[in-house]
Amino acid sequence: MQIKHLQIEQENEKSPIGQIYLIRNTVNNRYVRLGKNETYYLLSVLGESGFAVELNLSDVKEMPEEFKTKIRAKFEEWGFLNDKIKDVKRAPVESIRKIHIVKFNIEKVLKVIYPIYSTFFSKGGFAVWISALLGVVGYYIYAISTFDPSSSVDVPILHFTVGNIILIALTIFASIILHEFAHAVTCIKYGGKVTNMGIVLYYCIPCFYCDVSGVYSIKDRKKRAIVGAAGILTNLFIGNIMLLIAIILSNFNIVSILLYYIAIGIIFISIYNLIPFVKLDGYWILSALCKVDNLMDKSVILAYTTFFSRKNLNKINMKVGKRRILSLYGIIVLFFNEVFWIYTFYNIKNMFHLNGYLAKGIFVTAAIVILADFVKTIHYYYMVIKNDYRRILMMM
Repeated sequence: MQIKHLQIEQENEKSPIGQIYLIRNTVNNRYVRLGKNETYYLLSVLGESGFAVELNLSDVKEMPEEFKTKIRAKFEEWGFLNDKIKDVKRAPVESIRKIHIVKFNIEKVLKVIYPIYSTFFSKGGFAVWISALLGVVGYYIYAISTFDPSSSVDVPILHFTVGNIILIALTIFASIILHEFAHAVTCIKYGGKVTNMGIVLYYCIPCFYCDVSGVYSIKDRKKRAIVGAAGILTNLFIGNIMLLIAIILSNFNIVSILLYYIAIGIIFISIYNLIPFVKLDGYWILSALCKVDNLMDKSVILAYTTFFSRKNLNKINMKVGKRRILSLYGIIVLFFNEVFWIYTFYNIKNMFHLNGYLAKGIFVTAAIVILADFVKTIHYYYMVIKNDYRRILMMM
């Protein structure tokens, strides 16, 4: 149902906390799930209480004034009360980790590539991917079983020429673009909407991204997980095909170290993206499989509740085992970002072979950034607990 600039839809899946409504801001493409009391209050604030019957909002309970004040502030933050707010307000800590460089519309491109590219994400496409993977494994087993330790093999050394570097860069770039379009195509395939792609500095690393926030309109959690995994599967497929070709060529005494290098690099990108403790693909896959939206914040809240507010544990509709695992995940998340920063600055130092004062400068910069990030993280979660704790507990 469209009410002003908001789309409001009742979720069909059963929830232990009662009726759940998916609210989409069509201006900034922000998705939020609310309970029936919060949804009714949103309609009241918008002056649209008459839609309550159509949305099946019955037996609504009056919320305390303090909670109304806090939830109204969240409505304003999400742009629910003003159709002029086009940009989603991000958490302050995200301003350090993710710096947006450029964003562009890809709807016309998707119309062209979707009919072809979507076939790769069908049962037939999956069979081809499995065949390539089994082919690589089979060749490895064959090579090991027929290997003669007494034989000598001259392995060529790869000398990085300008041409090699350009070829590696273009191949990796193409695999990354295909990775992002894989997210977009699968999201559209399952009913989501995708409009934008862009470039960000993510922990100082230039990265492409595809805005697939439309995935929240997909009810099936397994399909959401597939959207999250589509890019990784694409890179694994490309890397495995290239590795398979390299292995076949080597059996004919044609050893292409460059091809091996590119294939392993693409496969490494896939594995790297599986990290679940920062918002890479692994995080979104885990969130879908755990059936927990906003997994990172909720896990930190669970950890806080477990250690500092145990009286509220009975308000959480979650199995004890799952709650404990996610609490541990929340603790890891709090500190993993700093580990990720250390890894980033370490790579920068090694990539540019920095020594002396430049190395010391990187060390000082890293220390400042890591400290600022940690302070902002703690402050962010302090404000979440202060202003949004009750709502988050209710939505678990």
